[in-house]
Amino acid sequence: RLLFLACKALHQLLQLLWLLLVWLPRPDVILMQNPPAIPTMAVCWLAALRHKAHWAIDWHNFGYTILGLSMGPNHWLVRVARFLEVSWGRRGHIHFCVTQAMRQELQDKWGIAAIVLYDRPPSFFKRTDILEAHQLFSKLTPALEDPSFQDFLSTWHHVHQQEAAHRVSTIATTTKITAPAATTIQEGSSAGLRGTHTSGGSRTAITDRGPHQSCNLLLSGSCVSAHATAEGPRVGRRQVGGEDAAPAAGQQGAKQQWQAHPPGSHEGIQEAAAAGAATTPEAEAAQPSPPVCALSMQQQSGTVRWRAGRPAIVVSSTSWTPDEDFGMLLEAACMYDQQASQPEHASSLPNVLFLITGKGPQRDMYLSRLRALPLRRVAFRSIWLEAPDYPKLLGCADLGVSLHSSSSGLDLPMKVVDMFGCGLPVCALAYSCISELVADGETGLLFTSAQGLADNLASLLHGFGSQSPNRILRQLQEGVRERQSTRWEENWQAVASPRLLTTK
Repeated sequence: RLLFLACKALHQLLQLLWLLLVWLPRPDVILMQNPPAIPTMAVCWLAALRHKAHWAIDWHNFGYTILGLSMGPNHWLVRVARFLEVSWGRRGHIHFCVTQAMRQELQDKWGIAAIVLYDRPPSFFKRTDILEAHQLFSKLTPALEDPSFQDFLSTWHHVHQQEAAHRVSTIATTTKITAPAATTIQEGSSAGLRGTHTSGGSRTAITDRGPHQSCNLLLSGSCVSAHATAEGPRVGRRQVGGEDAAPAAGQQGAKQQWQAHPPGSHEGIQEAAAAGAATTPEAEAAQPSPPVCALSMQQQSGTVRWRAGRPAIVVSSTSWTPDEDFGMLLEAACMYDQQASQPEHASSLPNVLFLITGKGPQRDMYLSRLRALPLRRVAFRSIWLEAPDYPKLLGCADLGVSLHSSSSGLDLPMKVVDMFGCGLPVCALAYSCISELVADGETGLLFTSAQGLADNLASLLHGFGSQSPNRILRQLQEGVRERQSTRWEENWQAVASPRLLTTK
């Protein structure tokens, strides 16, 4: 372990020496974010001397406290790291820090005067529109439908596959309707299509479902659907299990024919049947289905909407390290699952999909535990996102969770800043200075235990998806919008830029 750390520090030292002492053009100010402290601080100090530049340190945390998570706070190497961090830190010319608590610590114990520069989200962290959300979740479908999990999400995938198979089977077994047999279809009107008839032992039922409701038309082996409207039936998508299914092959041709001749006319029926006769079951099955996933769906018109009864989306970003106790979230999710599975809460508490981003050493251990849990109303997925997709995911989530506890107790979680930028209320683990970012009851809810987090989830998600929005959740959303409107660019220009410009 010590040999690895030494080799890593030496490699970083050589890279930084070349970049800052040789390759870097002469700057006026060298701005360094801490941590990492070793060997970055020493090299930046030398570079400032070499270029006769001012050295600014942006204190986000203390490097020695992070090292203490793995080695223990009293390890001799941790004490050495603290001594070096304090010694080099005092040589900086300008200091910024992320909390008032850290500013006080630097002033009282290190003799460093720092300016508080709170982190703020960049402008590209914002709410995601439904079309972008659908594209993102369609892209993430392989991860969402992971068959190694046994939960409501994998069950939905299994049911969806069965419906697709049934759709293909229906196409393959449909009996052709001859022209004489199609006469009952002519009874369709602006109020809907109705009637039954038998041809060759095959019974075709056409039922009246009222305006804008679908009814199945079986035309020469192809399966299309008509939606009765005020202007008459129009081609749409067949309904399977209450959800939109894939459009059948030949549907576009039938639609064009129906536009050429009024619905219900003899010519319209004959031409629609002829268009359907040009297809085969194999061609029907080969047609691509409109994008569909467990959370959203694209309608025949091209518009996208959330699925009715979709799960609440709760996002948490973690490094899977000891300073973020993922076991607490796991325990809280089990408590929520038990509560939501009770009959009296079945309709008021939604299914919850926890999307966990990030990579780290404890990831595989926790995922193994998750796969063994018999969860009914809760699902977990660990996903790795491309950089542009992370803001989009936060922007279409319903709630965020932060498990950050801070190695020093003096920094704030950047993930919460990003969530606030996307208008997302947060349930955050309480520690010494978290109130500088999360106002309990105004922009989020704090918790200290798994039971507290479970209670917060139930309180904020009660009635999710109903006609009456959750009052507490709405208040938190409004609080986030009001208190977190300042963006990174504005904050930098107001706080940091004036101090840096005075050094020239």
